[in-house]
Amino acid sequence: MELHILYALYYNKHISRKQFIILRRRMRSRKAAVLEEDARREQSFDLDDYSDKECRAYFRFKREALFQLLEAFGIPDVVRTPSRDSATGLEALCIVLRRLAYPNRWLEMRKMFGRSHSSLNRLFHATLRVIDRSSKVLKTWDHSWLKEDDFEIYADSIAAKGGPGVIRDVFAFIDGTARPICRPIFYQRQMFSGHERIHCTKWQSVVLPNGLILNLYGGQRGSMHDSRLLNESKILEELHEKQAGFVRKYVLYGDSGYAKKNGILHKPRSRIEIRHSKAKKDQNTLMSKLRQSVEWCSKEVVTKFAFVDFRKQMKLYEKPVNRIYRVAVLLTNCHHCLYPNQTSRYFDLEPPSLFEYLSCSQED
Repeated sequence: MELHILYALYYNKHISRKQFIILRRRMRSRKAAVLEEDARREQSFDLDDYSDKECRAYFRFKREALFQLLEAFGIPDVVRTPSRDSATGLEALCIVLRRLAYPNRWLEMRKMFGRSHSSLNRLFHATLRVIDRSSKVLKTWDHSWLKEDDFEIYADSIAAKGGPGVIRDVFAFIDGTARPICRPIFYQRQMFSGHERIHCTKWQSVVLPNGLILNLYGGQRGSMHDSRLLNESKILEELHEKQAGFVRKYVLYGDSGYAKKNGILHKPRSRIEIRHSKAKKDQNTLMSKLRQSVEWCSKEVVTKFAFVDFRKQMKLYEKPVNRIYRVAVLLTNCHHCLYPNQTSRYFDLEPPSLFEYLSCSQED
């Protein structure tokens, strides 16, 4: 029986509501079983069928790098879901990367992995949780590659690129970004950003001159201002503790939406300050040009993993929107550790290796 015939019988009162619900459930379960059987008949996933060029296009990483990510994230040899779906760690990782690389439907991915859309969905979220365990590298300052000497290298590279007149102690840039989401069912006013004119979640990122997003905080409501996001993140207090005992004090540089605080955060000088001083005006121009690097990194996240920029799929009460974006940022950092990026080339600095970058996430 076709679905439209079933609806016609119900609306013409030839069957009761209870009979309609029972028949519709049977039809849906039968259709799901057919799709599952079709997926089994399709060819299973084999990475050897894809060249390095195809891997870069589909998964954003070359074949060799996929095995490095598998080890670095600690993905098990077999990933299992509560619904008894199972896949090799490599296949589960590829499911996540293929899903995030570009907005595509499960039906399209079924042809690649030979699984039903429901199985792909469950494996995607199970693997996403495994990868998200490593996202604590985006919250901590205790890195083996972030010592006092490294602070000095970052600050000197920014000063050398800007030339005379820049603030000499800036080692990183801070900025807030809004990630669009589908209009939520609840709390629409709180999630709406009057500045961006969209429903969104707000994020704050600290970007180093080697192209890595050092610190990520957010997932807050879209109506929140960047300065409040800064206060709630406690990042200035953490940076102050990190620099305890340093001979030289280093600072962050943000846009005019922030306020100078604790001597750790600097921003462009006001119009009154630059009115009678050409040197201060030139300093604003130079620092604003250097600060564009934080915008480049935000652009790299949505360019390499465009799924996070597909607003219709970012449903706040149906999907783990914050986790998806956090994992996309983490994967972008891993990509920058493995391949050259725009920011590192601009400042002529190399990021740490992949395993060195994720070393603190593997500590118990």
